[in-house]
Amino acid sequence: MTNQQLILKLKQTVANEKSLTIEVIKLLSELDKRKYYLELGFSSLFDFTTRELGYEEGAANRRIQSARLLTELPGIEDKVKKGELNLSTLAQANVFFRKTNATAQDKQDILEKISGKSYRQTAKVLAGLAPELAPAEKQRELGNNKIELKIVISEDLQQKLNDLKSQLSHINPSMNYAELLEILADKMLKQPKPKKSPPAQAATVKKSISAIVKRQVFKRDKGICSYQNCESKHLLQYDHIKPQALGGNHTANNLRLLCFWHHKLMTEKTFGKYKPLGIKNEGCQ
Repeated sequence: MTNQQLILKLKQTVANEKSLTIEVIKLLSELDKRKYYLELGFSSLFDFTTRELGYEEGAANRRIQSARLLTELPGIEDKVKKGELNLSTLAQANVFFRKTNATAQDKQDILEKISGKSYRQTAKVLAGLAPELAPAEKQRELGNNKIELKIVISEDLQQKLNDLKSQLSHINPSMNYAELLEILADKMLKQPKPKKSPPAQAATVKKSISAIVKRQVFKRDKGICSYQNCESKHLLQYDHIKPQALGGNHTANNLRLLCFWHHKLMTEKTFGKYKPLGIKNEGCQ
C-alpha cells in the first residue's frame, strides 16, 4: 500500500465511520421512543447502552443526547451526516439547553451558530451566550495532602501556560498544569541572586550553537516546528539543514527549529534508523 493509497483508505474509512455513527444515533432514537429496553430488564437507555452495547459512560451519554436531539430536531440529521455537528458538540449543546431551559427554536438557532465549529469553538460560543453559567472558583480537599482546585481562566492565560509547558517540555514532556504551577511558584519564591559577569576569556573554537544564533533561529522560525504543515511548540530542537557530520556549520542559515518527531524523521532520512555518533542534539531551553 502506497502512502497515497493509505490516506485514501483512511478517508474512506472515516466517511464510513461517520455514516455508521449517524445510523447508531437513529437506532438509539427509535429504541428510546419504544422503550423496549425496559422489557429486556434494563432500567434506562443509558443502562442498556453501557451494559448491553458495551459503550463506556461518556460515549454512551454523547450518543443518547445526540439521539434525543435528533428526535426533537430531525432537521439536524443532514448536518450530522456532513460532519457539521458531531457527537461532542451536540453533547455540549444539550447540557447548555438543560441549564438554560432553551425552547425548540432556541435550540435550532444555537445549533446553527455552532455548526461546523470545533469542540473548543463551540464552548466559546456557548459561554458567550450565557456567561453567567461560568462556574465559580472553588477548592476541595482530597486527602493525602492533595487539593482539587477549580478555576476559570481566560484563553490568553491558557495560551501563556501552554507556551510555558512547551518551553519546559525538555524537563517533563508530559507536564500537567499542577506541575507547571509548582515550578513557577518555586521559581518566584526563591530569592534572586545577583549574576556575576563571567571573566573575559580568549576566543575558542565553538563546539556548540551560540546563544545569539539560537535566539536568531528561534525568532525567525517563530518558536514553532518549521517542518511543512507542522506548528508544534513541543520538544523543539535545533536541526542542522546540512548535518555536522557532513560539514554543516552552526550558522543561522544552516539551522532550523524542528519538533522531536520531525527532527527524528529528518535524521533517519539522512543517516538511516540509527543516529550517527558525535552529533549533539540541542533542545530549545
